[in-house]
Amino acid sequence: MLCRRVYSRSSILLSRSFSSIPVESWPKSSSEKSIPHEGHKADFEIKNLIRNNEEWAGSLDSDFLENLSQGQKPEYLWIGCADSRVPAETVLGLEAGQVFVHRNVGNIVCNVDMNVHSVLHYAVKVLKVRHILICGHYECGAVKASMQKNRPWSP
Repeated sequence: MLCRRVYSRSSILLSRSFSSIPVESWPKSSSEKSIPHEGHKADFEIKNLIRNNEEWAGSLDSDFLENLSQGQKPEYLWIGCADSRVPAETVLGLEAGQVFVHRNVGNIVCNVDMNVHSVLHYAVKVLKVRHILICGHYECGAVKASMQKNRPWSP
């Protein structure tokens, strides 16, 4: 799949670059549910994301982007589950740039995971975070799966 970058002020969204449906035939708003051709549902969904991103970027005041462009100095590193229902900034009541976030399935910190170790190193040595929060949540599917006797992914 080929991708292209779509820049909307400070946001980057990757989308598919090919579609046989002319853009003009796509629905004009995210509330319009008709899809021109069912085979292109993913393209339609990406187009809606791009529209949503453009609307979001257009709603920002100039101070927001200017402040973010000055760099980040978060006090916290959040290591949390990749579950889409648990957004770190929202849960903590913080704004963009106030918490450095690492997410993975089940909020696992494993001694052989180079990704989590690089995040820890960068957060502590470069960003100089003061607090590291490792946060789980109720009904975590990853934790439940790891507790099963017969793990489906095991040989």
